[in-house]
Amino acid sequence: MGFSSRTATGSIIISLGYLPTFGGSYRVLHELNIRMSHHNLEVLTCKEKDTSDFDKALSYKIVRSTFLSILSENGLLWNNITMNNINNFMHFRFIKKIFKYFIFPLFAFCYLIYFAKSRNIKSIIFAQSVLPFAGYIILFKKFMDLKITTFVYGEDIVSYRKKRKIFHHLRKIYIKGLHKADIVIVNSSVTKAECLSDGICSEKIHIIYPAVDYNFFKPLKKEVSKTLFGIKNQYVFLSVGRLIRRKGFDSIIDLLPILRKHIPHLIYIICGQGYDKEYLMEKTISNNVSDCVRFLENINYESLPSLYSASDIFVLPNRLDEIDNEQEGFGIVFLEANACGIPVIGGDSGGVRDVIENGTNGFLINPNSLEDIYNKILELYHSTNKFKDTSIRSYIIRKYNWDNSAACFQKILN
Repeated sequence: MGFSSRTATGSIIISLGYLPTFGGSYRVLHELNIRMSHHNLEVLTCKEKDTSDFDKALSYKIVRSTFLSILSENGLLWNNITMNNINNFMHFRFIKKIFKYFIFPLFAFCYLIYFAKSRNIKSIIFAQSVLPFAGYIILFKKFMDLKITTFVYGEDIVSYRKKRKIFHHLRKIYIKGLHKADIVIVNSSVTKAECLSDGICSEKIHIIYPAVDYNFFKPLKKEVSKTLFGIKNQYVFLSVGRLIRRKGFDSIIDLLPILRKHIPHLIYIICGQGYDKEYLMEKTISNNVSDCVRFLENINYESLPSLYSASDIFVLPNRLDEIDNEQEGFGIVFLEANACGIPVIGGDSGGVRDVIENGTNGFLINPNSLEDIYNKILELYHSTNKFKDTSIRSYIIRKYNWDNSAACFQKILN
């Protein structure tokens, strides 16, 4: 069945969240959408607070649905439930799960059916492939004549490979949803390989690499940038990301006692939020390195270029989470650091393998070997002059840019 005529009108992106809320997948959708040469795609997402100014400045239409927000814990409904503190009661937590995983997704699907039919939607692009969206793909293909495209990230494809029996059943639904989709868009060669290993047809899988705004992320004066963050005469390691175990922050903290013997005036800045903060703070105390570790939680997006420029090495020894089977889908923070002229060190795991070219823009390391991480950090420290900010930046711009990705996206949809 051909779909070339369907993408000209009646196409919509459905996403659980969207900018200005911070999120890599949200940024990808926005950057692709504003570069669509023939038309911009309408976006349907959950309603959140304080988004009106952002929405007014967009070149495309965005619909923020209160009804759809029942699916998202960042949406208004779940925020109100949390604020009311009623989820502390055991019986409510059980009821909440019933509503969250069964009743609300069913209501949301009915709403999406109504939305698609009332607007004569012919093509739906799911921004995430996780449940319940994978289940929605199955239902849409059964009850409506729609072209379905879904984005798949590294975390999505492996997230249902846990050993508990319930995840075995959820995985069957998830994989069936990907099989039913007309187009599967992945963010790295590693994610594509994961899809192929699950039997997804290779002809429907397309790689669209994320990129960054190189006019925004660019090298700034290092000393000025360091001053903005109160850094004086210090050598800066920087990590940016959610504070979760598989990012590898703990590995760097464990190495700091020996690294600071070789790198004078060393400071390690960890930028991000997440449930592992207390664990990481305890690590700094047990390693007696609290004086050279700083946590930045509430930095705004506009300050990121200055933060990257203030650093000397960006390091994130991401690894596979063997318990939850999660891995780094791509690693856009490595691109952001490179765009600011900073060399990077990343774990040889997941989509990061696509981002880092050993010896060109940084180093890949064995994330499970503290010795390898230690050796590569010292190698990079002693060969900083080898990595010129202009050559690092030029390499990344050539390989990853939004114009190329958007052209690929347009071609796929047509």
